[in-house]
Amino acid sequence: MADSPGENNQNKASASDKAGAGRDEVERAALRDSLGHFSSEISWGEMLGLIFSKSWILAKQYYRPVFYIAFVQTLFIRLAMYFFPIPAENIQASSDAALLDHMSPGLLLNLFLFAVLVLWVGTVGNALIQIFFVASGQSGFEKNIGREKNNPAPISFLELWGYLKNKLIFILLGCLFYYFLMSIGMALYFLPAVLLGSAFFLYLPIILFENKTPLAALKRSWELTKLKYGVMVCLFIATSLLYLMPQLAIEALADQGLISVGLSNVLMIFAASLILPLCNAITLVTYSYQRLFLQMRSDPKILKDF
Repeated sequence: MADSPGENNQNKASASDKAGAGRDEVERAALRDSLGHFSSEISWGEMLGLIFSKSWILAKQYYRPVFYIAFVQTLFIRLAMYFFPIPAENIQASSDAALLDHMSPGLLLNLFLFAVLVLWVGTVGNALIQIFFVASGQSGFEKNIGREKNNPAPISFLELWGYLKNKLIFILLGCLFYYFLMSIGMALYFLPAVLLGSAFFLYLPIILFENKTPLAALKRSWELTKLKYGVMVCLFIATSLLYLMPQLAIEALADQGLISVGLSNVLMIFAASLILPLCNAITLVTYSYQRLFLQMRSDPKILKDF
């Protein structure tokens, strides 16, 4: 006797649930293996290699859609540079005077608006990329973006924005607090900026996925990064160089007259768009491992839950 349409639907749903459960078990097994390595006494080099390899796998798996997000993000930043031009001749300072003494109020306002706009656009773009990574790879997160489980359709911008918009104020304030600390570090020269950046660079995923306020996110970031602070410093420097070096190389070519200014702008947009997915994957993987590592320190049996 043939099955009724209702029974067929139930059988399909059951098969889908079993497939999802099997996939979840594979993910948990992989996580147990990764955490087992990560929680043991391994060298800095092994730990960095683990984080970079997992980040590369994550970025490669979802590269195309996050590249599009990064491209729009970088394009908006370049447009901000066009609408808030900072003439170089207006900011040249003499050898015996401070730079700010040679800036008009209008130029200072342009600098401030440009800096805030660039930081906000960059942070919102990074937030969208990190939400996409989690929404695509973490089972059970679908409900947070109003999505049905096992929905095969690509994740849309509206779904990402629906999750982000409720946290937007905290994200923008967290961005300002973080870069205010970074500016203090830069004023004290390079090393303090690196140390502060390494301590607090996990603030964004904490705001996104732990519902923390900006100040609480900075405090939480230090709780996570201080566990293996030397590794965090290496990660911060490596990620910063990964993002900055291609753009500095392109700018050097333009300064030498080897490429035009227009071509350099296009190349910088593509260089940043190509690198940003991996940079965000590194931040997200580091946050995930440090968070679970902290939990394992307080409860060594946590691996049994996976």
